[in-house]
Amino acid sequence: MFKIYKSGQAKILRLLVAFVFEGFILFGCYQLYLWLNFTDAKGNPLWIAKQIAYSEGLEMEITPRLLISIGVFVILTFLNFLLNNSVRFSEFLIEVHNELTKVTWPTREEVVKSSTVVLLVTFILMLYIAILDYGFSGIIRIILVPGK
Repeated sequence: MFKIYKSGQAKILRLLVAFVFEGFILFGCYQLYLWLNFTDAKGNPLWIAKQIAYSEGLEMEITPRLLISIGVFVILTFLNFLLNNSVRFSEFLIEVHNELTKVTWPTREEVVKSSTVVLLVTFILMLYIAILDYGFSGIIRIILVPGK
């Protein structure tokens, strides 16, 4: 069950995807922990936010909301492992890696030339549209305000 499927193939991509998913899981569990801070009308914490123990070494309160958040984190981390180790998902990432190795990446010189052309064409179109806008605005102003 804990054997990594095709562990040598697309290793970096698979690890990157797993760490990105784990980052989302960690952020979501932290937001869940913050969200579970329920209080009554007087501002007193409800059962889910009340302290049930205190950890001397960690200097922190142990509350049901902390335990719930940690439980959700553990479950989602296990599901993340299962997803990233599943046959279909692993094969997909391996195929993505194989296709990316076939891509011919442009050189720095080609990128600079292409970017220059794009910026130049954009600037020319911007001037053209601005001139047309100014011309049509003048025509509309003449039509709507005949005294000027």
